[in-house]
Amino acid sequence: MAYVRFDLVTFISYALFIFLIMKKPLNLTFVLLILFTFTTAYIADAFAVSTFVGPLIMVLAAFKFLLVAFQFMELKKAHLFWKTSIILTLVLLLVLIVGLK
Repeated sequence: MAYVRFDLVTFISYALFIFLIMKKPLNLTFVLLILFTFTTAYIADAFAVSTFVGPLIMVLAAFKFLLVAFQFMELKKAHLFWKTSIILTLVLLLVLIVGLK
């Protein structure tokens, strides 16, 4: 029985090690997305409605969008025009939404 447990632990730890080594940028992006999501949930729950909660949540959502766009939508390999246009559009939307509030 102990031998089976040892094999299982060895297999799981090896698989986890390979997963962490092979895709470090993806894992970092995933951890940052989870961190931003929990931070947004905490801010929305802990603070009352005020003038800084809405813009702060919008800025965190913008960072999450940029992480997803550049990491998973392959924008980091795209032409400079597309990178600039997506960032400028995001900034314009963020300013309009937060400014009109």
